[in-house]
Amino acid sequence: MKHKLLYLALGILLLAVPTACEEDDTSIGSKLQDDATIFVGERDTIYGADITAYTIYDSNLRTSGYTTAMIGHYWDATFGSVNATLFTQVGLTGASGIRFGEIGATIDSVVVTLVVKETFPNVASANMRIKVSQLAERLYFDSTYTANQSIETGSVFFDDSYHYVDTAKTIRLRLGGDIAEQFAATYADQEEFQERFKGFCIQTVSAQSDPVMFTFNFEASDNKVTVYYTYEGESNHHDMILGATSTVPTHTHFCQFKHNYSGTALANLASG
Repeated sequence: MKHKLLYLALGILLLAVPTACEEDDTSIGSKLQDDATIFVGERDTIYGADITAYTIYDSNLRTSGYTTAMIGHYWDATFGSVNATLFTQVGLTGASGIRFGEIGATIDSVVVTLVVKETFPNVASANMRIKVSQLAERLYFDSTYTANQSIETGSVFFDDSYHYVDTAKTIRLRLGGDIAEQFAATYADQEEFQERFKGFCIQTVSAQSDPVMFTFNFEASDNKVTVYYTYEGESNHHDMILGATSTVPTHTHFCQFKHNYSGTALANLASG
């Protein structure tokens, strides 16, 4: 008897499996659509040479508001060449301003330290020529800057060869020109400093640099501008903010990207 019940149960189960998907239509959901609605559809077919695929360069790509930045250049057989230039504010760490000129301090040197997050391609070392210039106009932290923008430059503070070693993970540039005179002054507050000093343009000279793109980490505490000075016979230093960090939202930086697609499959694009 038990075996007969088992066979009967299995038989019912086997019958239920193929019939579960063959139930008759029901009226469930029939009221979700108005019967009076008229649908007008069109169908078109595209064949062969009528189909063209291409990439559009987005020159309005936002590059401000990030805590990273890039400089350098690279070339790829498919995507052509790209050059990245950094435009960045330099900011005070406090609201009281700086008064090197007022106290009679002597500016010994000014050093920019850029913390390297990564390189593309990954390299153990690279030779390049780096140029650091003063911006001709200031940046505004509450403005949006895009990949196609640039800012005119003025005084050149650094223009020389530099050998980067990846184990160091930093690029340190000792600035020259009239940078010492500009810091040997008095700035009452952040606003006055931004208006007068404005910021830096940092870039590599492509023709004299290895094809490497550098990504910098602006959140790193060592990513900064350091003013070394002598006051009353003692050596001191004063750190300044370089670009945007997550903890200081009142400073900004952005990158300009220039693309050239000549000689590639994307050559029909306008150069960025």
